[in-house]
Amino acid sequence: MSGIEQSSSTVHTDPRGTLIATELSDVPFAVTRIFVVRGPDGGAVRGDHVTNSAELLVLVSGTVTVFSGIDAEHLDAGVTLSRPGARILLEVGHYVRYFLPNAESEILVLCEQPFVSRS
Repeated sequence: MSGIEQSSSTVHTDPRGTLIATELSDVPFAVTRIFVVRGPDGGAVRGDHVTNSAELLVLVSGTVTVFSGIDAEHLDAGVTLSRPGARILLEVGHYVRYFLPNAESEILVLCEQPFVSRS
């Protein structure tokens, strides 16, 4: 898959729940922005843009399918993350689209650069 690298965060599960940890020293860039995205009931496609910085996308719960390519018409077959803590590193300049199938699907995204409006 072009433009992305898969890995996993540390996941601790016990009777109290699940803790997902990503050491900032494991992130290959200085983090300047963090955001969380949760899918709605019925699911949603998000992203649909060229990344203006490196991003580390970490699955918190549910599933997410991530597509990447040179533009919207040339996306790969996609990678589905289904285990909490699974993560994908997105390179700068790649087109990204991701699908969150339901309200249980949630991701945490760490970004190298601050938000830049596309308008």
